[in-house]
Amino acid sequence: MKGLLLKDLYVMKKYMRSFLLIVMGFSAISVFSENAQFFVIYGMLMIAVTGVSLISYDERFHWDVYSSTMPLSRAQAVTEKYLLNFIFVLLWLPVTLLIQRLGRFTGGFEEPMFLISVALSMGLISPAILYPIIFALGSEKGRLVYYFVIIAMMMFVGGVSGLDSVDVLSELSPAVNAVFILLPLVLYLLSWRLAILLYSRRSL
Repeated sequence: MKGLLLKDLYVMKKYMRSFLLIVMGFSAISVFSENAQFFVIYGMLMIAVTGVSLISYDERFHWDVYSSTMPLSRAQAVTEKYLLNFIFVLLWLPVTLLIQRLGRFTGGFEEPMFLISVALSMGLISPAILYPIIFALGSEKGRLVYYFVIIAMMMFVGGVSGLDSVDVLSELSPAVNAVFILLPLVLYLLSWRLAILLYSRRSL
C-alpha cells in the first residue's frame, strides 16, 4: 500500500502541479472574497477529483494492466485510491477551518461543525459517486458521468452558499450535526466496497 501511495504522489508531483496551484489560489482568494465559503469548498472539490485524474493516468500508461502481473490485488488498488483521497480530505479540513477564521463567511458557514459537514460532503460524496463508475467502466467511458457529477456538485455549492435555510441548518443540535458528518463517511465506505466488487469483475 505504501508503494502505491508513493507512486501516485510521484505522478501528482510530475503531472498535476496545476491542481495544487489552483487549490492554493482559490484558498487565497477566499480570505478576501465576500463569498469565501464557495472558494474554500471548491478547493475541497478539486482535491476530491484528483483521484479520478490519477486513475486516468494509470490507464494512459497501462499501469492497471501492468499491475495485474504483480502480487497486487484489485482490492488493494481500489483501496489505495480511496485512502489517498481520504488523507487529502483530512489534511485539508484544518486549512478550511483556518481560512474560516481569516475569511468573511456568511450563511451559517461561520459555524465550524456546519462547515466541516459541508466540506466532508464535498470531499467524500463526489468520489463516492464517481469511483465505482470509473472503476467499473474506465476513465474514458465514465468521463461523461465525471463531468456531470462535478457540475452538479459545483451547482450545489453555489446554491447552498445563498440559501437562507443554511442559518437554520447551522443551528441544529450537535447530534444532528454529527449525523451530517457521519453520513458522508458511511457513504464513502459503502462506495469503497462497491468499487472493489465492480473492479474485480471488470475485464482489463
